[in-house]
Amino acid sequence: MRILRRLVTSVFGNLSWQPPGWIPATGRKMRGHPRATVLVALLLMAGSAAGWHQYQWYKKQPKPVKYTVTATAPGVTPLDKVLHPQELVIRFNGSVAPIDYVGKLIRTGVRMDPAADGLWRWRGDRELVFTPENDWPADTNYHIAIDKSAVAPQALLERYKLDVKTPPFTASFKKLEFYQDPRNPLIKQVVATLEFSHKIAHSEIENHLTLAMLGGSPVFNANGAPFGVNYGLHDRIAYITSAALTLPEKEDFMKVALDKKMTTPQGGAKLQDAIEQKVRIPDNYSFFKIESVESQIIRNKLGDPEQLLFVNTTAAAKPEDIAKSLEVFLLPKKAVKAEGEDAGGDEGTSQPDTETDNDSSDDSDSDTEEDGPSDPFQHSGIRSLEFT
Repeated sequence: MRILRRLVTSVFGNLSWQPPGWIPATGRKMRGHPRATVLVALLLMAGSAAGWHQYQWYKKQPKPVKYTVTATAPGVTPLDKVLHPQELVIRFNGSVAPIDYVGKLIRTGVRMDPAADGLWRWRGDRELVFTPENDWPADTNYHIAIDKSAVAPQALLERYKLDVKTPPFTASFKKLEFYQDPRNPLIKQVVATLEFSHKIAHSEIENHLTLAMLGGSPVFNANGAPFGVNYGLHDRIAYITSAALTLPEKEDFMKVALDKKMTTPQGGAKLQDAIEQKVRIPDNYSFFKIESVESQIIRNKLGDPEQLLFVNTTAAAKPEDIAKSLEVFLLPKKAVKAEGEDAGGDEGTSQPDTETDNDSSDDSDSDTEEDGPSDPFQHSGIRSLEFT
């Protein structure tokens, strides 16, 4: 103890305490009036016991019911010819609506910050609904305060203030493809369709959309704009059409990207996430190919069989261009015999002679056809083509 006392003294110095004057005075009076002192002590003990019993009684009393409150933020307004913004709904776990206002509009009692044009109404006795006049701004916090006068007098709420947040500003690709103009096959472009959760400003997408070749192939005219934009329903759809492309020497990919700095005029929110997609740009050699050739015998309107040839290509082509490069040959009915093989066949039967005569007749017909026009359709007997 001495060591501890010395340590405390060396750190804090000498400590001394002198009691206030009322303590010695009270002690002297208590010694001078012992009966009064006992009476005061008993009163204090009785008061403490009474207070404890009062607390226990209070704990056993029925507590007032407090109703829970939850708020559901509105979602993205569905894209349609006429926009119908979604409602903001406040739900209670019990009947709290004043009986005179069930199913009716209320003009006072609920405040929202920032203010929004619209109407509050009780939908039943457990839902308070706000229907906006205009579409909600993107990514905006709303603070809602409910006055006690807005609910039934006997209803107590767990909380009278709530916060909700509207959906963020987003974008997505609905289509992205390499395109060839069917009226002019020389025009080749990339086309894309973008859909947004909120309205967009025309200048915004033009400033924040980029088209770039991943391999660096020079496919654009250096002097022209790389793309054009047309806008769709409620300025929430953008149709992107690139300038006419020059096919690269080697196959390459184009990246279409929209950065997250783009904003919407509905609240001024920025795009939540940047988006990008790639599309294949073929070269001169891989762009146009014959995928398959198939012939079928199909009956015409008169019921007569006709042979059709179907040519499937990887890109659009004019029928006359295909016909110029197409040759169709009719294969012989029998395989050509090898040299030295006996052409007479079996001498003991007469049937082979008949077949030989028929073959000679067929050969004669074939020679006649070969002497005629070189049209492949007449040569092969095929009279029509279908291109797909």
